[in-house]
Amino acid sequence: MSRLDPLKDWLLDIAIMNEMPAQRQNQLRTEISQGIGRLVQYLQNNPSTTSHKWREVCPELFFLGTRSSIIPDPTDIPNLKLAYRTLIHHPQTQENTLVQEIILHLLAAAEEASLIPFWLELLDINRPRDILRHQRYTLALAALSRMAIHKGEDEAFEALRLATYHPNPEVRGLAVYYWGQAYVMGKRPFPPTTITELQHLATNDPAFEPRYQARRILLAAKESIPRDNKEGTYHFRVRPKGITGIFRVIALKANQTMHDLHLGILGAYGWVEDHLFAFYMNGRKYDDRFAIVSPYETERTPHTNEVHLDELGLIKGHAFLYHFDYTRDHLFEVTVTAISPHTDSGPYPRVIERCGKAPQQ
Repeated sequence: MSRLDPLKDWLLDIAIMNEMPAQRQNQLRTEISQGIGRLVQYLQNNPSTTSHKWREVCPELFFLGTRSSIIPDPTDIPNLKLAYRTLIHHPQTQENTLVQEIILHLLAAAEEASLIPFWLELLDINRPRDILRHQRYTLALAALSRMAIHKGEDEAFEALRLATYHPNPEVRGLAVYYWGQAYVMGKRPFPPTTITELQHLATNDPAFEPRYQARRILLAAKESIPRDNKEGTYHFRVRPKGITGIFRVIALKANQTMHDLHLGILGAYGWVEDHLFAFYMNGRKYDDRFAIVSPYETERTPHTNEVHLDELGLIKGHAFLYHFDYTRDHLFEVTVTAISPHTDSGPYPRVIERCGKAPQQ
């Protein structure tokens, strides 16, 4: 199961689980219920927030809980919420974070409208050194999208819409994606008001991720997308990830493509184009929600030769990831250092600043 986008995995798993005999599903549901009961009882009897061996407390959850198509008994939902709200205050060990994820998977499978306030509540949790923060946001918003797809709940669509205006830009970007997926994967037409809001987000949100996702959803809706800085240039500082003192600054025209950026990076470092590659526009490796990939990939889109720089919604200071050669795993951090309204004569891409000797390919 993907830790990056659970929605697609959930929908695939549902189709598989529908083939399982009802008797077996009921048996699994009973085992999960027993594990939930043991977990809640243990938390009540052991209120200390010191580390615990959660796998020993509720083995049923660890064995079955990520089977997200097993719908929990409705009577277990209050206990699941109680357990989650308690666990977030315990040390974030590997087992603790895993049991938190299992609980959220189970609650998502319930697809209950009564859980909408709980999902929105999770978007406001902000604890120091919170290693589960991004995954919590993802699971909460994916759960709302799943509910909208399967149940057609107007409240779920509205909750996703409201989340696109959340003060946290990371939440806004994910909310736009899952709001759009609720229509695309649910095969529902986009209301004109939704298109208007997406157009507003694509142009006016101050952060990159919501702007980018709004534009991708507008394309899926077969709507035009804004083109920024059409006559200008973008400057990118490209440095090998984890290496200090080495970088190149590359200028490209706004109407050039991400494939031109790929070629510009290789040329700036004197490397040869002989491997697959991808850009991850949120800086998270393997996050297909934000991936722009080599034209030679057949299972993922969009392709770099199809995406122009001026349609991305780039802002100054935004950083993303360039992944070249999936075997050797070369990673580069790419940062937008300048957005100029002017274009000089001569060829682009062009290297306008160098620092340090290029590493070997």
